[in-house]
Amino acid sequence: MNISSLIVTYNRLDKLKKTVEATLALPFKFVVIVDNGSTDGTAEWLNNIINERLIVLSSTVNTGGAGGFKLGAEWIVKNLDTDWVLFYDDDAYPNDDFFSRIKTEELNNNTVYACNIVDTSGVRCKMNIPWRKHPHGFRENIEYQLDPNRYIPDATKNESVVSVSFVGMIISIAILADSTKYIYDELFIYFDDVYFGHHLRLNNVPIIFLSKVIVVHDVNSRSTHIPPWKVYYLIRNMIYSKSFFGNGSPFDWMYITLRLIKYTLLAFRHPESIKYIKKIIGGVRDGIYKHKAGR
Repeated sequence: MNISSLIVTYNRLDKLKKTVEATLALPFKFVVIVDNGSTDGTAEWLNNIINERLIVLSSTVNTGGAGGFKLGAEWIVKNLDTDWVLFYDDDAYPNDDFFSRIKTEELNNNTVYACNIVDTSGVRCKMNIPWRKHPHGFRENIEYQLDPNRYIPDATKNESVVSVSFVGMIISIAILADSTKYIYDELFIYFDDVYFGHHLRLNNVPIIFLSKVIVVHDVNSRSTHIPPWKVYYLIRNMIYSKSFFGNGSPFDWMYITLRLIKYTLLAFRHPESIKYIKKIIGGVRDGIYKHKAGR
């Protein structure tokens, strides 16, 4: 068994340097980096790395994480001889015991795996925790808000889950070849991996959370302020999911409503409150009318 990595980067060279260093220190067969049109010297820095395992794919424009992962996944399927692919962002990297941990797992080619994602302090990253079950209806959504642990996997054991994060997804080349069409580049960022995982489940592909296989995500998980441009995609893509999946969407209207209330309340404490509210309205509008974003 061999594993290659797929990393998407955009204008985060300082973070990328750590990611590349940690990645190349591990025995990945190939390391594929999609440079999403960076303007901060990323291309020049990557061009100066001499390593036969490193492959750089350059996009002329920033297509977001969704577009970058789609470009990279399609290229890998067509061009590389590898058994598995590990997805992650330019601010993430596998823990140094990643391969020794993987060896203790009996990976099945017909199953997709979600690594345990932690921040640099070892705390689980909420944004990357898969759902064990999507909350649906009034009662379950209230339960989820009060006690998310009912709906997410235990950090200490492997469990079956219904979603996957593109930070720390391990997927066989066979499943990836059949599934690249489910990476929707029009989403740009946010929930592209939720859509992808939902398609896997609709196609009866199991997803397993691996508690002992760690990927570090170098983010500030305690930050309370979401940039206005990001909240736009969070809202638009939640609502947009209804046009993809109808009543079978991973997000039901109760979940979406509670999230809208949450983001609206956060707007009043945001330093750019007016801009934030405008982005909320724009996200709702474009989600309902299925518009692509004007970034």
